[in-house]
Amino acid sequence: MVGADGCSVRAHVEGEDHAAQDTSVETVVGYAPIVYEVRPRKDHRGVDLISDALPFGRLWYGEPNAISNAIDYAKFFSRSHDAVIRIYDEAGNVKETHRHAGDFKEP
Repeated sequence: MVGADGCSVRAHVEGEDHAAQDTSVETVVGYAPIVYEVRPRKDHRGVDLISDALPFGRLWYGEPNAISNAIDYAKFFSRSHDAVIRIYDEAGNVKETHRHAGDFKEP
């Protein structure tokens, strides 16, 4: 969002403890960050990468370095947009949060 002085305004990500740490993400007018979730599968066979930005809603990663590969995929495919990548544990709690700033610059 743009403030009255023309500067960008920070928007806070929902569902995180704002008092404990700075969880804000820079946004530009009309562009909210893409949110990715990396969640362990219920059948204990890897992780799912979940996002509205994915063509089929979720991707399954089953290899030994599944979490790392899911994070890399999310960063690569959101290289022109800001992204927030949340890693969840088996209980559904956020373990880690990664932020990726898009490289796209307007001329």
